[in-house]
Amino acid sequence: MATQPPLNCKTTLNGAETWIPCPTTTTSKQTTTTTTASTTTTTTTSPSSTTTTTTRSTDTTSSSPTPTKPDGTTGLPSDTSTSVKKTSTAVSNPDSSVTSSLPASSQTALPLHQHASLSTGATAGIAVGCAAAGLIIGLLAALLLFRRRKGKGVTDISHAPILVESKEPPSTENIDGIGSVAGIRLGQFLLDGAPGQEIVSELQALSELIRQHVEDYYTLQPVDVSVGSLSQSLQNLGLGSSGLGLTAEAIATLCTNSYSRQIGLRHVISNVIFASIDFHTRSNLSMLPGPAAGLLQSIPGAEYGGNNNLAFSQALQTWRRLSAFLLHQNRSQRTSLQADAFTIAPQAQLVTNSLNNFLNAFVIPGQNSQQASHLQEVVIECAKLGYVLFSHPVDWKFIFEESGTIVADANVVVICPGLEKCSDRDGNPLRPPRRVAAPVEATL
Repeated sequence: MATQPPLNCKTTLNGAETWIPCPTTTTSKQTTTTTTASTTTTTTTSPSSTTTTTTRSTDTTSSSPTPTKPDGTTGLPSDTSTSVKKTSTAVSNPDSSVTSSLPASSQTALPLHQHASLSTGATAGIAVGCAAAGLIIGLLAALLLFRRRKGKGVTDISHAPILVESKEPPSTENIDGIGSVAGIRLGQFLLDGAPGQEIVSELQALSELIRQHVEDYYTLQPVDVSVGSLSQSLQNLGLGSSGLGLTAEAIATLCTNSYSRQIGLRHVISNVIFASIDFHTRSNLSMLPGPAAGLLQSIPGAEYGGNNNLAFSQALQTWRRLSAFLLHQNRSQRTSLQADAFTIAPQAQLVTNSLNNFLNAFVIPGQNSQQASHLQEVVIECAKLGYVLFSHPVDWKFIFEESGTIVADANVVVICPGLEKCSDRDGNPLRPPRRVAAPVEATL
């Protein structure tokens, strides 16, 4: 670069114009360098191979300090120019699949604004990963805390006092301990019973069925039969000879009177049939399961005195439940014992014939066959209720007479017995028994 001669300035000394060297003024300005990078890719294709050549060039523009001209203006001197340097590097890749970058030694300047940024998907993945890691850490901490508390709880229980329960008096439910083998409790397998309200509803329905039978098959006309013969038939049925309620003669008188005949007949039929399904009544006309009925009639009565009566009652109830369990066709269902009409038909026929020895005198003429058939159906329907009560955990008992109807000339007649519980579902006796249905009475 050529050296510029010093400049002379015009001045006046002692009235004469004289040229002297101008004072030197130094101006510093920042040098700005602008770098522009460009890349050119050239692809050469030959029959045998394809070569890709990448050329990267760098343009550098430098500006020098702007000097001051002699005329006082600023600008570039005439001999000042901008020089551009280009550096190019060509890399040949014979495999046509890889393009190499510029070597570090030949990169005189790199772009200043090259930045790496994450995509939206990557950011979301990082956030999900952090959340999952936090959740796992929280679960591990909770698990460790739970194990520590559990260990403390076991320690506290080991030092807790042991409570000893006092033994209850023996009850019917103690059959669980009879013959227990391999931890089996028999009470868990015995038959379960129907709800009390369902039993009461069935009793009321049977009472209505007896009423319809009396109204449909028995005449209200006078009958030619003596009270004495009717009384004997009633005693054979087990009525009027116990000293409680109406006597046989009083019942026969009610039946011979057309005004009170239906009440008297309903009293006779309901008492005989419901006594045949009552576990506490030793009736010769039992409609209970045949094997159980035979054994029940052969068992001697209880011995009164001390705890003998209570022990006898508990043993009897235990035997009843075990018998129902053993007689059931599908014990695993634990349902009530079912009465098969074909199986109990002989017993129902015996009850029907015994009743007709008294009722035949009042049957509408010409309907004896229909009356006998329908009466047997009534007996079978009542027997179904008897099977339910026989297999029930609760000890049930019918109420045939209300207190106050002991005298023979009473004006109140029971036309359907009531029902009471003598024990709870665990077999514990109830003292006094709990009434669930009152007897249905008719006033004369």
